Amino acid sequence: MELAGAGYLYALATLSITFSGFSALITVLRQAAGGTLSRYDAFLMVNYFMSGFAIAVVCLLPPLICGLGASPTAAWRGSSLFAGSLGFLVEGITWMRRRSEVGGPMPFHVIAISLSYWPGFLLLLLSGCSLAVAPGFGPFAASLTWTFLMAGIDYVIALHLLFSRDFFNDAPNPPVHPLRGGW
Repeated sequence: MELAGAGYLYALATLSITFSGFSALITVLRQAAGGTLSRYDAFLMVNYFMSGFAIAVVCLLPPLICGLGASPTAAWRGSSLFAGSLGFLVEGITWMRRRSEVGGPMPFHVIAISLSYWPGFLLLLLSGCSLAVAPGFGPFAASLTWTFLMAGIDYVIALHLLFSRDFFNDAPNPPVHPLRGGW
């Protein structure tokens, strides 16, 4: 018997992997056109690889756990706990990597985007612990879809900032803050 919602999770896993590859492609195209690969560019590329692969792996967990003989409730609960914990871990690693790779204070938009992932992670943990939300496909899929959506918005903002610099020498153009208008 197929786990309820498995098709949706497979599709989301496929989209996540595609997103990871596409995010790297933009950086490679920029470099092929004569731009330099800055530390920030490399940081972003690794960041989107981590996010995409984490989402894809987590999407595959509930069907895998059920396939190993666990009940659907146990699969949703275990997958939710793992996914929520992994989400916070990846965010923590990202903050540490950003500090060592990019340096300087964290801009407001970076903090805002990072915190925007948290509702999805919290819903996963609440569902996994059966606190206020019963474990199941709905909360699990909603959380991962939210996380994927936030990764996409994060990527668009990063692209805007990336291409607001001079394409070939990374010299900043007049700054435009993406969350305060000027898109």
